[in-house]
Amino acid sequence: MKQAPRPAPPPLLLAMRGAATAMLLWFGWQLLLAQLFEMPPVWAIGWMALLAAAFVVLHAWPGRWNRRIRAAARPRGFARSAGWLALTAPAMVALPLALWVVLTALGLLPDQEYPREVTAFLERPGGELAFVLLAVAMAPLMEEFAFRGWLLGALRRPLGPGPAVAAAAVLFAVAHAHMPAVPIYLAAGLVLGQAAIATRSVWAAVVLHACWNAGLLAVDAVFPGLDPEGKGWAWVAPAAVAAALSVMWCAWGVQGMHDRAALRPAGPGGAARGRPVESP
Repeated sequence: MKQAPRPAPPPLLLAMRGAATAMLLWFGWQLLLAQLFEMPPVWAIGWMALLAAAFVVLHAWPGRWNRRIRAAARPRGFARSAGWLALTAPAMVALPLALWVVLTALGLLPDQEYPREVTAFLERPGGELAFVLLAVAMAPLMEEFAFRGWLLGALRRPLGPGPAVAAAAVLFAVAHAHMPAVPIYLAAGLVLGQAAIATRSVWAAVVLHACWNAGLLAVDAVFPGLDPEGKGWAWVAPAAVAAALSVMWCAWGVQGMHDRAALRPAGPGGAARGRPVESP
């Protein structure tokens, strides 16, 4: 006699399970990151390459346990939205930078120096190159797959897209363990989550996160003496206007990604058809 099929777990339980998996990935990444700064920079680059290979295998391995993340990693609407991603990238750099100026100028965000081991790592030959690879490649990859892949995918069905994006952004901000900077991480997390939802692909968030980090490194290199601390409203007012404009720019870009990703692929005539693609 055939056994009755097992009932599906409640959506809330699935969401909690996915959230726990995401946070385990995050903390595991932090432990691996701590080991990196104890190595010579050349070894650190090799270590990152090994981690990246293991990361790809982990998420590409066939199985039910990672079915959601494999679905989120498909290019789908990401490739069709590449133009809108490029247009949104400058705003993704400007928004966190403008918020940093506002908080620092008001004295709400004290200057945070790198830990001693990171400073020593940067002073070694090849240390700066390894740090750039970490910030622009490894960190966006692992953080976005954790928060906009596992976590957002698990929360979307029981909570809906909007609340899921907000919850993932809150956890993303808190997980960085720098409470004065929570508004910066929260704003960035909201944009990254909306981009992932709009394109139905975590790769949009990975690309924007990489642009965010690369842009901030570039600003630091071009303006090494930039310090808004104590500048007051003379700096706060224009920075607040820049932040507001960046929010509107990001919203415009995300809407463009959504509209472009929703078009069906081009037919035999070469024109994209207007009928929307079904969401996963």
